[in-house]
Amino acid sequence: MFVRMISTTLFGLALVAGCDEKTTAPSSPTTAAAAVQTDNCYVCGEHELDVLPDTVRAEHEGNTYYFCVEDCKETFEKDPAKYAARRAAREAKQKG
Repeated sequence: MFVRMISTTLFGLALVAGCDEKTTAPSSPTTAAAAVQTDNCYVCGEHELDVLPDTVRAEHEGNTYYFCVEDCKETFEKDPAKYAARRAAREAKQKG
């Protein structure tokens, strides 16, 4: 029994000694979530969106616009200048 206890202890010490101090823990879900960009739908303006690779979007004059659904994107594409002006006004308001 005593020999088994000593060998178990030595085995445990060997495992700890083999740990690489440079190993880092993976990022927590909270950290990963904090890195996600958010924006609002540029047509309805009410839905806050997490900007992900599959988020509905359109390009206009070098800017990317995000939408909650494909219907909002289609509405935007009918009159993009209207929604570009809405975006400019919102950004000006945020700057103060």
